[in-house]
Amino acid sequence: MSVGDGDGGGLSVRAAEVADADAIAAVHVAGWRRAFAGVVDAEFLAELDVSRRAAGWRRMLLEPARRSTVLVAVRAGEVAGFCAAGASRDSSASADVGEVYAIYADPAQLGTGVGRALMTAALDFLRAEGFTRATLWTLEGNALGRAFYDRSGWALDGARHDEQVGPDVLSEVRYARGLAGS
Repeated sequence: MSVGDGDGGGLSVRAAEVADADAIAAVHVAGWRRAFAGVVDAEFLAELDVSRRAAGWRRMLLEPARRSTVLVAVRAGEVAGFCAAGASRDSSASADVGEVYAIYADPAQLGTGVGRALMTAALDFLRAEGFTRATLWTLEGNALGRAFYDRSGWALDGARHDEQVGPDVLSEVRYARGLAGS
């Protein structure tokens, strides 16, 4: 599927392939370092390993979970961002709740429409799978991500939990939104 990005540059979103694992991992690590600087332990961020992440992405892409997807945004032949979505992992969620598990743009691509295109494609996927609501979790201190979610029609739903991230226990908050007609 092709999407407009407002600057005339060619941006498309497609299903990720195993061959994308290295690029997804590089975006994932760079995205973590950009979004979570000052939130997550600096040494932990510095030690994030692209090759280890790539191995995990390869496994995931080789054996995808039922009713889930990994999407990549591609510009000029390069992966500019990725998104993973599927059935909610929350134990209390009903069968009609989907989840955006992760969404990251290469830091050089921030503000260019990559995140918006990925979010649109992920929500379209969830809708096509029959989900009527969607959730996502993010670190409470993720100001960059939270501003994007607010602009994208998500709202905090009051759920929160603590998550071990490196040496620290940090709070995560949950966002939710309906999927009908959006």
